[in-house]
Amino acid sequence: MHFPTFCHISEYGPPGYDRLDLMVAASDPLCLWSPSSTELRHHAAPVPVDLFLDYVDCNRVRIAGRRDWLYNGPARQNLATRWEGARWDETVDGRLREFCEGDQDLPAEQRRVTVSGEEDGWEWSSQYLEEHPDEIDFWYSAFCSAKADETIPRGVLENADRVRMTPRAEDRRRPEPYRVASAILRDARNHVQALEFSKAQAPVFLHRADPEFYRMVGRARDENQQPAWAVRAEQDPLSGHADAIVGQLLEVLNRLNDISQGDPLHRFIAGPGHTELAKWSSSICAGLKQVDARRVDGVVVRELREALRRGVFKTPIREIFASPTVQTAGILGFVFAALDVFINGASSYGRASIGLSAVPIVALTLRQMGWLSSPFDGPQWPFLYVYGTAPTKEHLRHLDRVLRRMTG
Repeated sequence: MHFPTFCHISEYGPPGYDRLDLMVAASDPLCLWSPSSTELRHHAAPVPVDLFLDYVDCNRVRIAGRRDWLYNGPARQNLATRWEGARWDETVDGRLREFCEGDQDLPAEQRRVTVSGEEDGWEWSSQYLEEHPDEIDFWYSAFCSAKADETIPRGVLENADRVRMTPRAEDRRRPEPYRVASAILRDARNHVQALEFSKAQAPVFLHRADPEFYRMVGRARDENQQPAWAVRAEQDPLSGHADAIVGQLLEVLNRLNDISQGDPLHRFIAGPGHTELAKWSSSICAGLKQVDARRVDGVVVRELREALRRGVFKTPIREIFASPTVQTAGILGFVFAALDVFINGASSYGRASIGLSAVPIVALTLRQMGWLSSPFDGPQWPFLYVYGTAPTKEHLRHLDRVLRRMTG
């Protein structure tokens, strides 16, 4: 795992599934919480169902969820009567269940589909509000605010509204503000536990409300002044600026998609460029954990432009022509031999006046003339992502123009 990320994808509805290909490209691996097979089929353009299952099979995408969801238990069946996205699809859900059963004896980090523990969100939120009754007004006010969708995720708002209108049996005698606050904190508890269960380095937030919501949730403290809403992980994926970096990375990849001239994205994901991208992203997250938030804005574009600027194309042409081989053969003869190779293919090497000993030099010359890719010691992944080939100077100039425009 080079850059594991986590997304509670169904919270975002269609926009989440429409960006699934970018999330897979940005992650290694991407962990999804209880994805909807119905939504996958309805929004299969970026990632067809067969390809999605291939991603899971080879651990590029991992699935986590409650047993009831992964095994079509009564809670999922009941939810399916109100939400089409919960309907069971044997082709998709049945295959994920097979992965889950087949991986039970593997170490957790190798499992393709993993069952998490049972939720305790309702019990926890009830106890917390009994101990901190002032939180009821805080969360009810946030829910009723005209800007609620800027501070509370859409899925959390919708669930709180359902509970407000149709309370659980245990809460029917509770006032509306209590029911709303309890539902919001219950979802917050479950969401953060799911994130920590995934062991992700960074969350994928697709809505502006997400980071503000988790900042607000972080107000909840236990008697030791520790975050009360979840058991803390050793490496906190909500600390630092990992979510902002992932968000910027998705924007960059989306823009590069617009100018892509190379292979389909799934070929990039299957190749070495994907691993390099994941390592590069992970290093940015690690390097910015303690920096001021103002330095994070636009950092992905800045870092990428700087990395590309530092890169150099090795064996410049003046060094090639200064070499003893080229001087012996004569520059004109050398260039004509290079042209002969380019036009007639490798079989012409036997006829070339400079002989077989100069074949590597011919190749280097062709690279410098733009007919073959030049060795570049900077990042390779942007070129593989956009052009599907190794770097060239023209591609480097093109990328810099695109990234410069992104900085405004």
